[in-house]
Amino acid sequence: MKYFILFFLLSDVSSISAQNILVEYNCYRNFFTAEHRAQIAAVQPDFLKKFDNEYDRFELTANTTQSKYSFARLMYKDTSIEIAKSSRVYAHVYLDLVRKYIYHVNDSIATKVGRDTLLGSQDWQITDENKKIAGYLCKKATRKDARGHEMVAWFTNEIPIKQGPNTLYGLPGLILAASSKDYTIVAHKVQKLSKPVQIKMPIADEYMTLKALRDAGAMTIKSALNMKKK
Repeated sequence: MKYFILFFLLSDVSSISAQNILVEYNCYRNFFTAEHRAQIAAVQPDFLKKFDNEYDRFELTANTTQSKYSFARLMYKDTSIEIAKSSRVYAHVYLDLVRKYIYHVNDSIATKVGRDTLLGSQDWQITDENKKIAGYLCKKATRKDARGHEMVAWFTNEIPIKQGPNTLYGLPGLILAASSKDYTIVAHKVQKLSKPVQIKMPIADEYMTLKALRDAGAMTIKSALNMKKK
């Protein structure tokens, strides 16, 4: 009986550990087509050199029902290249799978909170393709994004958390990589946490839609740039 209780406790601790994770993701931007790159290179070759040398590090903290995805720091492929550090303005993305809400908090207008209702499973189509990412065996899934472009995600059943980077969710395991027309995101490091993760969802007297929050953030940045020009 004692051995059974010990086995149960150890199994329970292992289960809790597996349900609470911290993931570091690298995000590479794919904003420019080959034609755009040629045009930029002809006018501002230093800009492309800087752009190609930079990528972003994000962090996802998650349990089985909640997650928070935030920008962590700017990274450089070649630290020997001396370039001025650029600033980043990103929204913190929160998911609550129980209440079925997605929240955004934008650093440029931190007093405002965006909130929309989660939409089912995002219509993922799971394929038979698989590969290893960050030491985990992953399966491939695809869907169309809001603009009709194909999005690809790689998720692992080894971590039964249905969230992922940015606003991605709804697959039967943690999403460790994703790519679309504009970006590629790949897990750099996955850490299972020994203590349960409690994530506080943003609270506001009045919530904006995510579109309204993005529009307000864009206006704030535009106003700041106009002020600098004066």
